[in-house]
Amino acid sequence: MNIRHISFFVFLFLFSNLIYTQQKADIDSLHKALATTTKDTTQVRVCSRIAMSYMYNKQDSAEFYGKKILSIAESTHNKWAEGVGYTVIGTSYFTRSEFTQSLAYFLKAINILEQIQPHTLDLARAYAQITSAYAELTDYKSGKEYGEKCINLYNTLNEKKLAAGAYNNVGNLYEKQKKYDKAETYYRKALDISREHDIKFHLALSYFNMGAILSKQGRIAESFAYIRQATISSRAIEDTEGMIYNYLELGHLYLLQNKLDSALLYADSASVVMQDYENLKLLEDCYRMKSEVFEKKGNIDSAYVYFKKSTALHDSLYNEFSQKLVYSLTTNQKINSLQEQSLLREQALNQQIIKNQVLLIMGICLLLVLLTLFFFNRQKIKHNNRLQAQNEQIEAQKEELSLLNSNKDKLISIMSHDLRSPINQMKGLLSLLNNKLISPEQFLAITQKFNNQVDALSDNLENILQWVHAQMRGKYLNKEHFMLVKVVESVAKLYEQALYQKNVHLKMLIPPDFKIFMDKEHLKLALRNLIGNALKFSHENSEIVIEALENDRFYLVKIIDKGLGMSQEQVYKILNNQESISTLGTLKETGTGVGLKLTKEFIEKSKGKLDIESEVGKGTCFTIFMPIES
Repeated sequence: MNIRHISFFVFLFLFSNLIYTQQKADIDSLHKALATTTKDTTQVRVCSRIAMSYMYNKQDSAEFYGKKILSIAESTHNKWAEGVGYTVIGTSYFTRSEFTQSLAYFLKAINILEQIQPHTLDLARAYAQITSAYAELTDYKSGKEYGEKCINLYNTLNEKKLAAGAYNNVGNLYEKQKKYDKAETYYRKALDISREHDIKFHLALSYFNMGAILSKQGRIAESFAYIRQATISSRAIEDTEGMIYNYLELGHLYLLQNKLDSALLYADSASVVMQDYENLKLLEDCYRMKSEVFEKKGNIDSAYVYFKKSTALHDSLYNEFSQKLVYSLTTNQKINSLQEQSLLREQALNQQIIKNQVLLIMGICLLLVLLTLFFFNRQKIKHNNRLQAQNEQIEAQKEELSLLNSNKDKLISIMSHDLRSPINQMKGLLSLLNNKLISPEQFLAITQKFNNQVDALSDNLENILQWVHAQMRGKYLNKEHFMLVKVVESVAKLYEQALYQKNVHLKMLIPPDFKIFMDKEHLKLALRNLIGNALKFSHENSEIVIEALENDRFYLVKIIDKGLGMSQEQVYKILNNQESISTLGTLKETGTGVGLKLTKEFIEKSKGKLDIESEVGKGTCFTIFMPIES
């Protein structure tokens, strides 16, 4: 039975933020205050409060105000404001479950605040937040280190109420490591503080934590007492999630005592409360408990029904968790892992190429043997026809070998274009770190620039494997109807950092219900190349527009920039499959020119067409035409 896992980070941040807000301020009044004040410290505080108001429903807006704080810090040379800005941005990444990025910003904030304000709530708040980030990344050792710092600083500042949350936080880390005695010590401390200061939320939570930890130590009677107290406290503050956890834990305790009717009663009570509270993990726990109860009752049919329901939810949650976990590895782990995956995939790809070449040679040899036998068998009957047939077969083999040669060259070019450059950059960066030519802090700052490249690299590996599979097996298309805006947004996300660094705004004029009919993976590859091309040749502080239209014959997707543009000769070469064109971007970005050729090929495989309108110095418009099909 899972215990109640809650993000103490959320409570600690909001509660400590009340030091400055006292109560939730109206957004309009905050914006007015920001417009009327000129004092930089006040502007920073107001921006921080506005960001928190947006933190759990508009994370992009919250991040915007965090960057605004950094802008104020830069213009006023205010290191404290810089630390606060990094904290706010880290928080916005944390609420999006992007824990690696949040960790980097929290570390920046702590490094600054420890130097200039070592005994303030701002630093304590950063300690609390980074503790939760390390917990999400399962680095419990680092989490406990910063959790202890948070507790000590809150105690130094005599912030006992905030210290209660920090004790619960560290206790949770020990519990995850199965160090139940240590966890109990911290939970008891949190409970004592919550009782003394009547902190209602932490009182309910601390009762629950004590009950759960005692249950894990086999102290069932004591556990019952604490969970019942937790139930009373959660009901008093109308904590719906707390009530569900309490009911499930009580059901679990009764199940351990083989009191099946009582266990089923509390499982049903949790189900009733969950009708107005959507939490798939809790629902999975509820289904699993009911399955166990019915199994012990001998009702195998009902046990199987709830087992299937819990298994289906578990698989769904596990897939979601796996994706987040892979995405949220620490920066060094992520780079090393992706390099290892790249090498393994490259080795597998080379092995597949060799295997196909061997099969091809064997096939050609077999074909030659058959042709030879056929030649001698038919020699006396139709000599001229036999010679003609042999010549035709030789020409066919020549064309086939030429096609395979072309595919091999194209594959090598793609790998050079999409894989070699970012891998070499990462190898160079790791070499600098290993040789101690850069500090870990500099390494962390530089690696942030490679996050999107690493994600794009992973996608490109998949696309290359799909392309090779299509070339070898002849399976080119998997056309379907899908919402265009979701695909464009997923591709655009890969370029967030590059767009931000170049200060280029990506504007999407796509109706939310606009559907298109083609191979989705082909479109993703095309969009990556066309958006990347537009960004490469766009000037700083400019705009890229992605527009979707429809007429009576075609879906139209336009990618428009106002960058360097191309000559008509360059446009002609791209559209007529002549040699690849490689031109430096506005910030000297490089490329191989393979991307546009591959884009045109994949669009045409989906029965579409790529059109280019461009003028030197005024920009370029790429248009994808796809036939409307039912």
